[in-house]
Amino acid sequence: MKKTLYLLPVALLSLIWLSGCQRDTPEPAPLTDNVIAVFEGGNLTAEFLEAHKKSMSRQSKYRRNPELLTREAVFNHALNMEMIIAEGHRVGLDQHPFIKQQLHKYKSELFLDIMKHDLIKEIDRETISDEKARAFYEEEKESYLRQPLYSVQFFTVNPELAADLSEKISGAGEVDIAALAALFADNEKDRQDGGTRVSRSLRRFQPEWRSVVEDLEVGRVTGAIQIGDKFYVMMLSHKTEPYQYTFEEKKEYIKNDVLLNMYREQWQNVYARLKEEFKVEIDKIKLAAFLSGKVEEKEITKAEGE
Repeated sequence: MKKTLYLLPVALLSLIWLSGCQRDTPEPAPLTDNVIAVFEGGNLTAEFLEAHKKSMSRQSKYRRNPELLTREAVFNHALNMEMIIAEGHRVGLDQHPFIKQQLHKYKSELFLDIMKHDLIKEIDRETISDEKARAFYEEEKESYLRQPLYSVQFFTVNPELAADLSEKISGAGEVDIAALAALFADNEKDRQDGGTRVSRSLRRFQPEWRSVVEDLEVGRVTGAIQIGDKFYVMMLSHKTEPYQYTFEEKKEYIKNDVLLNMYREQWQNVYARLKEEFKVEIDKIKLAAFLSGKVEEKEITKAEGE
């Protein structure tokens, strides 16, 4: 399988390009007026070759040299790619989870783009009244709250220096964090810059940082704090206050959000209808195992490395 995986990029492109030509039957299809070639598992029709010619014409190679796009070239390319697909099926590439996922992605995006106007109705934004938008604002008010920004300056220190440095900082009174960084920072850039500076809302910090940052006091340099496997000296240089935007301040944005939510509700109804029509059945025990992580990613990784 390892040798086969080296061919994934080429084979996958071929599978994606011509996946629509595949047939479920393993027997050659009979020749008819528009079937030009048959093979085990599929055929090539004149209609398909015309579509294939149109697709090939968009490639830069043929845009620059249209004389190369002969009908013979189109036929030979289409048939050659079908043979790559047939070989991929014979060696079992179509059963590989990565290949299945890529074909799933391509086909779902293609079909969705073609069918979307039949599945949902277009909504005129101008029909969204201020009353409807205001009701949405009241329900989602927290979404229009500007979160406080935490401006933090920090640098990493060698774990062996952490305890001594923390003691010096605690007994020094007023401390210049840039001066400390110049002397004790682990990396050259922090020594030159006086540390690293970031300014963001609390939720944009890594999860293990959030409780630490939230407890910082403006202007106070901390001792060395361990986060993960590193030690940090840090200081909160500034913190803004939260601000609740009014409806009027965000009215146009809110109407956009209402529009998106209306489309989202339409899609949820479409998915629910299709699941019912296609009689979806779910193995709840296996789903629970997947949701809990018991169907582990290492199984996929193992399959890719075979």
